[in-house]
Amino acid sequence: MVFFLLREKGNVSPRGLERVLIRAVLFFPVTRSRDKDNFTAVLAKWTQDALVRAGVIPDDSAGHCTFAPVGIVTGIKPMTIITIEAVEEVAA
Repeated sequence: MVFFLLREKGNVSPRGLERVLIRAVLFFPVTRSRDKDNFTAVLAKWTQDALVRAGVIPDDSAGHCTFAPVGIVTGIKPMTIITIEAVEEVAA
């Protein structure tokens, strides 16, 4: 779905990235306690699988993909924002 929306807007998903950092922020209209871990596991798996299927990263192992803890914001319109950042390899 993400890549369909990108293409619909005229954007093209990058291909062949060796390593990425994924961040997600969830917005909820109601202020209440939420367990970030419940959202992180599902969002990480779905996003990583989509990136592998689209050929953006070679696989979803920790060596190719890092998923930052999910951020949660309450009191505004519900939405999810996911950003994917290419990570440069650190020279040894």
